[in-house]
Amino acid sequence: DSQGGYHRGTLQPFTYIVAIYYLIFGIVYAMGNRSMLSRQVVTSITAFISMTVVAVIVQMINKHLLVECFAASVCMLLIMFTLQSQDDMIDQGTKMLNWSSFVNRCSIKYASASDFTLLLIRIPDFKMFMKTFGGRFSNSLLRSFSDYLYNFVNLGDGFYLEDECFALMFPKDSEKVGETYRAIRKKLSENWNIGTVDTLITACFMRIDCPEDVDNADMLVDFIEQFKHREPETERLLHATDINFYDSKRRSEVENAIDKALDNRGFEVYYQPIYSSSRNKIVSCEALVRLKDEKLGFIPPQEFIPIAEENGKILKIGKYVFEEACRFIKKGVGTSLGIEYVQVNLSVVQCMQSDLVEQLLSIMDRYKVDPSSICLEVTETAAVYTPHIMEKNIKTLSDYGVKFALDDYGTGYSNMTYLLSLPFRFIKLEKEIVWECFKSEKAHIAIESTVAMIKKLNMQIVAEGIEDKHQLDTLLGMGCDFIQGYYFSKPVPEKDFIEVLKKNNTQAVTV
Repeated sequence: DSQGGYHRGTLQPFTYIVAIYYLIFGIVYAMGNRSMLSRQVVTSITAFISMTVVAVIVQMINKHLLVECFAASVCMLLIMFTLQSQDDMIDQGTKMLNWSSFVNRCSIKYASASDFTLLLIRIPDFKMFMKTFGGRFSNSLLRSFSDYLYNFVNLGDGFYLEDECFALMFPKDSEKVGETYRAIRKKLSENWNIGTVDTLITACFMRIDCPEDVDNADMLVDFIEQFKHREPETERLLHATDINFYDSKRRSEVENAIDKALDNRGFEVYYQPIYSSSRNKIVSCEALVRLKDEKLGFIPPQEFIPIAEENGKILKIGKYVFEEACRFIKKGVGTSLGIEYVQVNLSVVQCMQSDLVEQLLSIMDRYKVDPSSICLEVTETAAVYTPHIMEKNIKTLSDYGVKFALDDYGTGYSNMTYLLSLPFRFIKLEKEIVWECFKSEKAHIAIESTVAMIKKLNMQIVAEGIEDKHQLDTLLGMGCDFIQGYYFSKPVPEKDFIEVLKKNNTQAVTV
């Protein structure tokens, strides 16, 4: 009033009715969506409700204490600092909402039965831009492209999904989806200017109507991952129906088979012999994991290993294979028949583990296995992804006596740095590379020169994929030290491998 006093009007109780309604609604909504809320969110909601209720009770009892608005302000600050962290929501490069925000938004949409349509846009040539123009140019291109996309949606409806993939969210059956696609296609037909550089950008597009095409958030994520890795098609707007649902279903079934095999020791380790040209007998073998599921039957490694690498299960699989190899060595049967060491593959994910050395040494100690009887195979891809961590792990394990082989040499990541700086004892020529030398004279000369170069570096060559006598004679003639392939045996279970050893190492191998 004119004297500065605080008075409650006759309709003031109505505000409490509204507040109670929102309070009840908030509690019910939070409980109904409990599975989507983190502990931090639940704590903040609980604090908000508790502080507000206490403030209301205090002010109702002591009308001269004006604490309701103060308590609400404190609660809003709490939410801002604990729940609305920009770094958790925004991709710093593009300034668009990130992958986590996208998944959360879609989960809420599905939970509330809200229909929506997504337009996915991917730039398949981005890695080429990165190699040609460098990181600064490429990052500027992503930022420029994301700014352009905001011409078509509100700030909260544009997302950057990593791997140079963007998503724009529209209401169900919006005509803007088609209009946006055509406008972007037209824009990309012109030169895109970044600083002083003009370049052309190509993009792939896909439309997903939710929930008609995809009825849950998990499946939506699978569809997007398949879109990211699909061969580029820049001439048309793809629809979700263009991606076979069988792929998503199969992936889910394979993931379940992996989990079941890990729980029930359902994986099996096969062994493939490695022949030594200098000693004219089998002196080593490669341990290879196999998976046979009761429902799906045999699942090839090239299918389940990439899935296991993506979901992190490859760590458990790798540990299992290494233990089985150590158990095989400890038995001594292979050793008595000429096996000097067993080769075991390390995945990219395993190479990224800083405690890899401790893990492997602990297993070898448990089985009383001499480190010199182990050879770890590392792919060139792993060396590219984790050069510093891998260098440290390799040098430490080498000091303990573990041998190392660079696998899949020549498949696209070849770099002399790895050959010169890391203590590899063996270089394995990928079978596809080996087969090329029988298709063209140029390939033959290139492989022959590669073998000569590696031998001059005092490393030994393992040629993979040898299947007949002609291939064997050719690779031996080039000077390859070891031969691996179906000519001697395909990968077989331990029992059958022992029979292969008895047959080959008790008599001279005809070469």
